[in-house]
Amino acid sequence: MRVLVRVRREGRTVHGGAVAHGEHPLEHLGDPSAVTGATVTDNFPAAITSATWTVNYTGTGSGGPASGLGNINASVNLAAGGPATFPVVAAIDSTATGNLVNTASVAPPAGTPDPNTGNNSDTDTDT
Repeated sequence: MRVLVRVRREGRTVHGGAVAHGEHPLEHLGDPSAVTGATVTDNFPAAITSATWTVNYTGTGSGGPASGLGNINASVNLAAGGPATFPVVAAIDSTATGNLVNTASVAPPAGTPDPNTGNNSDTDTDT
C-alpha cells in the first residue's frame, strides 16, 4: 500500500479561541488495487476543545464514515488511486499559548505490505 497523508491548516489563529480549519488529504498512490480497511488516525492536541470532521471520498468503492466528532479514528476503503479528504473544523482553547502541533496518520490493513511507511503520517505546526 502506498499512501500519502498531508496535513494542511487554513484560516486558523491559535490564540483567542479562534477556529482552526484543516484538511487531511489521504491519497492512495499508484497501486493497481483497492485498499479495504486502512485506519486513519488524528488525535488532536489538548488545545483543541472540540472538533467536527467530514470525509470526502473519490472513486467507485471508496467509503467509510461520513463524519464524526472529536479525534479521528476511521476505517476507510479506497478505490485504486482514489483519495479521501478529511476536512476538520476545530475550536481552540482561548487560553492556548505556543505552537499548535498536530499529526495525522494512516495504517494499512493487517497483512497488507507497505513498501514505504515513511509517507504514512504528517505533522503540522502552527505558531
